[in-house]
Amino acid sequence: MRANAGPGRGTGGNAWANHGADSRMASGRGNSRPQIVNKSLDNHQVPSNPVIRPPLEHGWNWQSRTGSNPSKGFQDGYEKDNVNAEAEKDNDVDDIEDDSDDVAADDSDNELLTDEFDSDSSQKSHETRKKNRCFKKFFDSLDKLRVEEINDPARQWHCPACQGGPGAIDWYRGLQPLVTHAKTKGSKRVKLHRELAELLDEELRRRGTSVIPAGEAFGKWRGLKDDEKDHEIVWPPMVIIMNTRLQQDDNDKWIGMGNQELLDYFSSYAAVKARHSYGPQGHRGMSLLIFESTARGYLEAERLHKHFAEQGTDREAWEHRQVLFYPGGTRQLYGYMANKEDLDIFNQHSQGKSKLKFEMRSYQEMVVNQIRQMSEANQELIFYKNKFAIQQRLKTALEESFGVVSEKLRKTMEENRIVRQRTKMQHEQNKEEVIVLVFD
Repeated sequence: MRANAGPGRGTGGNAWANHGADSRMASGRGNSRPQIVNKSLDNHQVPSNPVIRPPLEHGWNWQSRTGSNPSKGFQDGYEKDNVNAEAEKDNDVDDIEDDSDDVAADDSDNELLTDEFDSDSSQKSHETRKKNRCFKKFFDSLDKLRVEEINDPARQWHCPACQGGPGAIDWYRGLQPLVTHAKTKGSKRVKLHRELAELLDEELRRRGTSVIPAGEAFGKWRGLKDDEKDHEIVWPPMVIIMNTRLQQDDNDKWIGMGNQELLDYFSSYAAVKARHSYGPQGHRGMSLLIFESTARGYLEAERLHKHFAEQGTDREAWEHRQVLFYPGGTRQLYGYMANKEDLDIFNQHSQGKSKLKFEMRSYQEMVVNQIRQMSEANQELIFYKNKFAIQQRLKTALEESFGVVSEKLRKTMEENRIVRQRTKMQHEQNKEEVIVLVFD
């Protein structure tokens, strides 16, 4: 009985043990299907657990799961049904190579790029390429942001081309690091990353912005165009003075301001000549102040022009809201810089030598360049003045030093003369003493 009971209990124990192991293995894998157990194993030999591959063959990469949420991979576009089907298939596999994790975790470029669209990317529109299952969620979020928010260097981004694979949990601070990553990714999903880089460049171009390079401050300014604007001006500089006629004489001819009177009236502006326009009816009420043919003369004319503009008696006021008289009969003068049309009107009734001569010259050439030359000449003048002052101080110092040295030399020579004289006297005295001693 004992002999028969021993094997029976042993067999029963092994059966319960195997049943428990099967139950634990099934419950541990989340699958209620019965496991196949080899009944021919020795009673004292414990069956080895089969090598189980990761269940998510096309899902989240197990090597990058630390600190991440596995469900995030499903939210980024991976189908749960396909994953569960793979998991059930893996339960029947007894052995697999150790490096299967890397192969399972990385989808190929062709599979990701051609999942829903035509493989020829050149024939797809930009909007169609954005709807790739890897990029759709990313660009949907990007479309909701303003340009300032997109270029915010503090905003953090995930790489949509890395989702569900290595680097999916990495943060990129600002779009520049993300674009650099997409352009330089060189191990896995290279085509997908290059596609992302092209889409980002095109998207930002359409939004009227671009990726700000690292180290460059955000915020650009658009000022004047590179080429300097030039225009023609009347030369020599002239200022038109309007409403300068006064009254009619006995012959019903208009008379007005004289040349010297006009110059004296605007004496603070350094005009060199005054002219008046005359017609069949006499003085036409149109006069000219002519300034010297230099940049300084132009600046003086411009200063007078601005003075008229500041008090509201410039060209616009004369043409649209002129007031010829003020209470008491005082005439209001108007003034502005002369242009070619003004001088043509001024010369309307002038013939031969009486016609005012002028020419149209470049503002850059006659004013800007002259001012620059004057500035350079002024700087040179200041330089030579300073140099002359230094030389004068040096000359004074040398003269003082020469005087001191000369005085010292004079004193030294005088001292030497005295020493020689005393030496000579001493020599004569010694000589006399020697003679006296010899005769004694």
